Parts: sequence; C-alpha cells; structure tokens
Amino acid sequence: MQKMPKKRIRIHKARPKVGLALSGGVVRGISHIGVLKVLEREKIPIDLIAGTSIGAIIGGLYASGVKASEMERLVRTTELRKLIDFTVPKTGFIAGKRIESYIRNIIKNKNFEALPIPLSIIATELNRGEKVIFNQGSLTKAIMASISMPGIFEPVIDHNSILVDGGLVDPIPVDLVKEMGADIVIAIDLTIDIKQTNLSEIKKEESAFTEYFERELVSTELGYLKSFLRKKKIKLPSFLRKFLKPKKMLELLFGIGLPEIVKYRVRSMDILGNQLAKEKLKYPYVDIIIRPEFEGVKWTEFDKTNEIVRAGEIAAEAAIPKIKKLIYKKW
Repeated sequence: MQKMPKKRIRIHKARPKVGLALSGGVVRGISHIGVLKVLEREKIPIDLIAGTSIGAIIGGLYASGVKASEMERLVRTTELRKLIDFTVPKTGFIAGKRIESYIRNIIKNKNFEALPIPLSIIATELNRGEKVIFNQGSLTKAIMASISMPGIFEPVIDHNSILVDGGLVDPIPVDLVKEMGADIVIAIDLTIDIKQTNLSEIKKEESAFTEYFERELVSTELGYLKSFLRKKKIKLPSFLRKFLKPKKMLELLFGIGLPEIVKYRVRSMDILGNQLAKEKLKYPYVDIIIRPEFEGVKWTEFDKTNEIVRAGEIAAEAAIPKIKKLIYKKW
C-alpha cells in the first residue's frame, strides 16, 4: 500500500498590530495630521491609538473615522478664534463650551465603544495628581478633560474628580498603546529643543491669533471687572480708571512685565514635558519615533497651519522605510 505524501500545512501569521502614541504640544499637535496623511498615503495600518492633550483631539477624530485630509480641511477653514469663549477667571480663562460643542458635532457624539479604531485618552486628576485613562463612555468628555490646560481652560468636573491636561502626567503615552496590544509602537514626539533658543532671546509671538487672543482676553476680563465695580458701586481713583481700557491694559500686560512671566512659565512646562518624554521614549518597546521639526512656531500660533502640517509630513516621510521594514519583519 502506497503511502500518501503528507500535506504541508501553511500557517498564516497575523499581521502585527500598529499602535500610535500621539503626544501633547498645543499648536504643534496639528503636525499629527501631517503624519497621519503620510501613513494613509503609504497604506500603513493604524490599529490602536493613545493620545494626550492635543493628541487626544487628533486621535479622537481619527479613531472616530475622520480622515487626515478632512482634519486638515477643518483646521484650515475653521475660524479658531470663534471657538474661544472667555469667562470669569475662577478656574480658567476659557470656558471651553464652544470647543466642546464643535468636537461633539464632528465626532457625531460617539462613545469609545462605537469607535472603528480602539482608542485611549489620558487626563490628570488634579486632587490626587493621578493619571486617568479614558477608554469607555463619552469621547467628547475625555477629549475635553485631556486638553484642559490648568489656568487656561476650566477643568472638567466628573463626580468628585477634577480633570485637567493629560500632558501633566503623561506627555507621550507609549506604554499605554503597548498595553492596548500594539506589536509595533510608533511615537510622535512634539517636544522642542530647549537649547536652541536662549530665554533672553525669545521674542514676543508675532501671530494674528496671538494678538487676537491677547486683545479679546483683556477686553472680556475688563468688561467683567467694570460690571462688578458698577454692581458694587465701587469708584476707582482717576489714576486707576485709565487702566480700565483695553489698549492701556495691553500695553501694561504684554508690553513690559507679563511677557517675562509667560516666558518662564512656558519654558518651565517645556522642560518638564521634555524630561518626561525623554524618559518614556527610552522604553525598549518604542519601535519608531517620528519627531517633526519646528522653526519659529510658538505655542499659540494656530494661524501657521500649513507649516505645521508640512512638518509632520516631512518627519513621517523620513520614517516610512523603517516602518515598512519593521512590519514586514514582524509579519
């Protein structure tokens, strides 16, 4: 009896899961869009996303089905200044209600459970100083918590928790995307080189959006102050009344004293974020680091969209060969 040859069983190995860790970086976060554009164009699969701060916005939109090209169109056509709703500065200068409504409308008020791409978002619980991970429930609430910079935005109150910017505890959530099941971890690092610019050489930001922000902030807060003084029937001395004009207040705040304070505060936050990010990017499971280069882009310059998106594209294009090689190697 002739033996039948054994059939070779061919085992198809599953494609490795690709995870993105989207860091914070305020306006620099728009470069995430440029990175996503290139990954889409090169047909690099994105299976998992973790984001913090502005990375939570971009990650939330992408995970909900909004393509990179549509995000780019939105940031180019939306009048961002109309999304800023200044308020009485009890816990923050910006109420955030307009931004919240805008985001909810774009993502069609989805919950995490309905997202095509699994997503996790980082926020900070202010009372306990702890990291909070959102991966279920309202996506809009999670995004708003993650972007609420202390002192700028009003925090998100959730039961007994005070939730603020996730970048305070986790500027680039590479460990989280790994825990979600990523075989390949791609980190988009938006930190800047602190050594490039001496603090004494930092100039006032020349940006239409920055100027608008300063002008409207001062005008709004002066309006609240005048209303308060009228209600309380308080009369100020004549030498103080002259400062209750937006032009005078702008000269006082942004002409001499405050810029130094702002420089030191922004520099301190950059140093803190840089140090945390550097340590996390040393983790052995971080496979790819995409680091856009920014020249002359300050944290409030939202009117430099083209340059910022392009910076993301350039950095991603340089990383594509390594990403493809890694996917092929692990498949």
